[in-house]
Amino acid sequence: MPLDRTFIKAQLKNALLNLLRQHWQLSRPAVLRILLVTMILSHSPMVISQANLAANSPISSSSLKSIPPGRFLISASASASDWGHFKQQPFESKKELWNYHQALGKTLKNWHWQWRVGWIQSCGASVKVLTDRHGPCPRILSQGARDKALVVRSEVVRVYAHVFAGSGHKKVIHSLEDMFSDPRNYRHKKPLFIAKDIIYAMEKIGGSYGRNTARRLARPYPKLRKYHRSVIQLSLREKSSAASSDPSLYTESSVSQPNSRR
Repeated sequence: MPLDRTFIKAQLKNALLNLLRQHWQLSRPAVLRILLVTMILSHSPMVISQANLAANSPISSSSLKSIPPGRFLISASASASDWGHFKQQPFESKKELWNYHQALGKTLKNWHWQWRVGWIQSCGASVKVLTDRHGPCPRILSQGARDKALVVRSEVVRVYAHVFAGSGHKKVIHSLEDMFSDPRNYRHKKPLFIAKDIIYAMEKIGGSYGRNTARRLARPYPKLRKYHRSVIQLSLREKSSAASSDPSLYTESSVSQPNSRR
């Protein structure tokens, strides 16, 4: 159904109000110019035509079945049905959902923390998904690493450990080192549980660089040093066990995470 001018005007008005809220420091001439452009566009046949096209495009129809119903708000916690629907979708559908909201100016921080965790988990599906430069995941993980919620930052660490296990990926180790130094990961000058997650991830990613970096970061904290030693010992035991049953399995691949996470 074609969109009428009233709808277009309402949409433009909302966009303008959001712009003014975000950029309240705009000068009066700049605000007046925006108002003038808005008035012109609200009567433009081209805008009406483009809006009608968008309304009938795949973004608002079957190709975006992963978009929850109208009651769904990305800034609200997920209902059980919406969460289940999201988790079942293939990543291509999720990518369209992300692009849809990104076109509205939304980034990871605009989603509720539950959804932010969900996006990070989805990006951990494979190395290909996580490192696709044309996909949303590199930005999602980068934003998640600086997220205000500790649980979101911890999920980023977990995904790095899972996806890059045994790779010795130095760039990922650097990212984890930056996260370790985040002052929000400490309380009373003592590291929170995410520090163990980071040490574990570095050891699981592997390589001499990962182990040496983990050792250096853990050194000032006795409990963290002890934890790092336990991770190393567990890793060596599992490698030895795998090698004794099949020498071809003697790799830096799999280390079960200790239960002393928290």
